[in-house]
Amino acid sequence: MSQISRLVPFVDTYDVEWEGKHWRGVVNPWGVAIASEVEMAEFLYGFVRVLKPLLVIETGCHIGTTTQALAQALADNQRGSLLACDPDPAFVAEALKRVVGLPVEIRHCKSADLPIERCDFLYSDSSEDARVEELGRLKSGAVAVVHDTRLIPRLAAAAEEFSERVLIETARGFAIVRA
Repeated sequence: MSQISRLVPFVDTYDVEWEGKHWRGVVNPWGVAIASEVEMAEFLYGFVRVLKPLLVIETGCHIGTTTQALAQALADNQRGSLLACDPDPAFVAEALKRVVGLPVEIRHCKSADLPIERCDFLYSDSSEDARVEELGRLKSGAVAVVHDTRLIPRLAAAAEEFSERVLIETARGFAIVRA
């Protein structure tokens, strides 16, 4: 069993198919299927293990699927901390249940209230307008993963502004950029 496999049993999932490829979406406790895909949590876990950032920021943590993966990667790296946020207090409460004992602080706030300009790695999954603003606040050398670039073309366009970027076409799409 992979390290990340132990992170996802707590969530209900649904199957997503796009161009013959399959993903597992996450359903929150209220029956709404809006969280990041399970595979995105797995990807973020591995990416943080490789990059070994000291400060990770996650915007729009929802119920904590990716929050737990990011925090577990930092714990497994034996270095770094995660600062996550969500403007919905119910989502923050759910996310907090999943990260007990991990190096993470979850705040009930908007991303504008976080020190994005200090982070080494950003997972941007907040509102559309906020994600574009977040990218503009990255310090030089910071790496960001921006979720939903296929669903929200404006996010893909914002990622295209970076000289170092990769856009990945999945069912929802994401971009990796370096400031």
